[in-house]
Amino acid sequence: MPVATTPETGSSEARPLRWGILGVASIVDRVGPALAGAADSTVSAVASRTLERAAAKAAALGATTALDSYAALLDPDLVDAVYISLPNALHAEWTLRAVAAGLHVLVEKPMTTCARDTAEIGRAARSRGVRVVEAFMYRAHPQWDALRSAVLAGTIGDVVSIDGAFTFELDDPDSIVASAALGGGALLDVGCYPVDAAIWLRGRAPLSAVAVASFRGGVDRTLAGVLQWDDGVAARVFTSIDAAEEHAFRVHGTLGVLCLESPWTCAGPGVLKLRRPGVPEQVTVIAGGDPYVAQAERFVRHVRDGHAPTIDPDESLTTALATDALAQAARAGTTVTLVTPEGVA
Repeated sequence: MPVATTPETGSSEARPLRWGILGVASIVDRVGPALAGAADSTVSAVASRTLERAAAKAAALGATTALDSYAALLDPDLVDAVYISLPNALHAEWTLRAVAAGLHVLVEKPMTTCARDTAEIGRAARSRGVRVVEAFMYRAHPQWDALRSAVLAGTIGDVVSIDGAFTFELDDPDSIVASAALGGGALLDVGCYPVDAAIWLRGRAPLSAVAVASFRGGVDRTLAGVLQWDDGVAARVFTSIDAAEEHAFRVHGTLGVLCLESPWTCAGPGVLKLRRPGVPEQVTVIAGGDPYVAQAERFVRHVRDGHAPTIDPDESLTTALATDALAQAARAGTTVTLVTPEGVA
């Protein structure tokens, strides 16, 4: 569709942010309509390995351009920003290529498969002067601000531990989630959510990680891990692609427990529960909508006027350092001390 520019300047500030979608994975069915429907945002182009698939998705999203070349999409005359939905193992390469082209990037989580590549993207984005955001859309739902506000207000006293779980039963043996070559596994696919949330809530990196996991086909199918901070607070993380679906996040304190009913995929009002001994459960409903739309609109504000992103590259690096440590601990059977951001090559 045509984009509006002012006759005097043709400034990109006067037109919607033009998105290019790189890849047509199933997640695009959720993210694509959000990018197309968000304020000050439009989808201009879609690229896939086959023109037929790109054209079908472009038509569904109102985009005028379909391409069978990822590289051809990375054109500042065509798009202002790129959403990358490729398999995890391809995130680093195509994010760096988009950054080199001077494009802003929303890259599906995890940003990359290792902290080293995540750090490289952060450096490249700063050098090129573009915005790169990891697509942890759950953070865009206001229920998380409500949870953190309750914790900081001392509602449950001092935090003692955090519990997070994200599991589902993978029914497709050929899925990219089951592929070691494509960066699959439970931890990188869904376990990164509770890892990221625990670190976000604490506001700093943990010191160490320990984990056990079951592996098949070169990927972790189930992983149970613990992250520990310098003050003794521990975050227990459970993730699996072999277990029945569970979405859970709880914060245990000296006076009570806070629990989000639908932490990862809430698409409407959030529900925050407070449980304290001898007191009836207190339920707070937090107004909210589609987190994919909220993520898109916050990204646009981040690009346009420097509004804080849902997650910045430094935070993405901290989460990557933690997932690296959990994966290493699970394979080695030992406690692993997290590398500092400065120690990432």
